[in-house]
Amino acid sequence: MQSIKHTTQNPNAESTSVDCTQKFIFIVEWWKDFPESEYGGIITIIASTDEECIEILTSFNRNARDSHLIPDKVKHAKKFELKNSTEKSRIVDSFTT
Repeated sequence: MQSIKHTTQNPNAESTSVDCTQKFIFIVEWWKDFPESEYGGIITIIASTDEECIEILTSFNRNARDSHLIPDKVKHAKKFELKNSTEKSRIVDSFTT
């Protein structure tokens, strides 16, 4: 499996400053509504808050019909704290079908 490089970032983030706020890695199950429910995957995101993670995933999602599923998927995502991180908020990797 080859990883995919993503550049989706929080559109509200300032690109010129280094962000030293608390960051988390979110491991979110890819959402698909019926009739595509047999498809799925995992998306890994760096974000400061659940809300920021939702914003990033909403901009990544190409199907507005299932955007309502994103908040619940973020709520149930595995979430790991990044200590002293200067990483930008973004999608780090994804594997979706």
